[in-house]
Amino acid sequence: LRGIHSALRGHTQRVNCCRFAHNAQGSPIPVLLSGSADTTVRVWEKHGSWQCTAVLEGHGSAVIALDAIALSEDLVLIATASTDGTVRIWQHRLCIREQTPTDAQSKTLSAVQILDVGARSSLAVALTELPDDRTIVLASGNTDSRIHMFTRACDESAQFSKCLTLSGHEDWVTSLDFVRSANQDGQNAATAHWGASDVVLASASQDRYVRLWRISPAAGVSDDGRAGAQAMLDACSAALGSADIAAQLTTRAHTLEAVSAQANAHAVTLDSVLIGHDGWVHSVRWRPGPTLVTASADGSAISWEPDADAGVWASAARLGASGGGASGFLGAVPVGQLLVLAHGYHGSMHLWRLDSNNLWVPSPAPSGHFAPVRDVCWDPR
Repeated sequence: LRGIHSALRGHTQRVNCCRFAHNAQGSPIPVLLSGSADTTVRVWEKHGSWQCTAVLEGHGSAVIALDAIALSEDLVLIATASTDGTVRIWQHRLCIREQTPTDAQSKTLSAVQILDVGARSSLAVALTELPDDRTIVLASGNTDSRIHMFTRACDESAQFSKCLTLSGHEDWVTSLDFVRSANQDGQNAATAHWGASDVVLASASQDRYVRLWRISPAAGVSDDGRAGAQAMLDACSAALGSADIAAQLTTRAHTLEAVSAQANAHAVTLDSVLIGHDGWVHSVRWRPGPTLVTASADGSAISWEPDADAGVWASAARLGASGGGASGFLGAVPVGQLLVLAHGYHGSMHLWRLDSNNLWVPSPAPSGHFAPVRDVCWDPR
């Protein structure tokens, strides 16, 4: 990381979110999306240099979350969330090199579908394609403390329909991220039950917890032991006069109905609850392994790994300054296998590198001033 590589200009107000589009396997592609308080989303494609190839207009308020998945080599499906109380769905046809428009000629797109989430705004959206099924899943984390799930076929003319709601978090859901479970370590007790066709959704919340939800083909979900565990939770909740325990740790399988005759029904179950942060959890991001990186207002970023001996997810490393930062971290992303990059409330960036001793050590990060620059002077040497 050696400073600024490119500066992309076009938004007229603060940029709230940005994300690379990804393919069905979750790998990023050279298409960048940015959402702004100016109510628009801009699509940037790299053809030598980064060019704005589309402006998505229609939201009535600031755009605060987005995600995009490639449906084909030249078609990208985009989901955006705004404080206007809607999630909008867009389809963007990628430009070929010979026809890349200039920024002034970028096309304006309208939403192909509007999902009304009412007074409970969506704070996070995530898209994935179920393996071997050609079904797109949209997850929306809302201020009602729930995750709302929508499905549609991969066909260009298909529409999302709501299929279920996941409860358990006790505060606003702030971040979501999917990962495919193919080729995981079958000897690790924490993930040995993950099948090759499973997808796992990580959700973060202001309740300080991270939850992992496993999406599996319905035919492959066993009820062995599940009914007994649920009965114990229900009995405990009844004895305490509260349904909170059963709701937060429910073992019931929720059903994702098939979107077509060729598709399969899937089951969604709570897989794990990760406890370790002392403040709001602002972001979750998967990295191959699988490992999960989370960032929190408590001033720490945690790298989580499945513990083969204990059979549970555990904190493998806790990153951050001693005592935590004054305002904590807004987000953290893994950069390959050896780097973690976090950013704070006031524009600061923090970088850690995994050294040869398997220890995370702080490294210089690209950063800058946090207030107006008053003067400059050249180093005489």
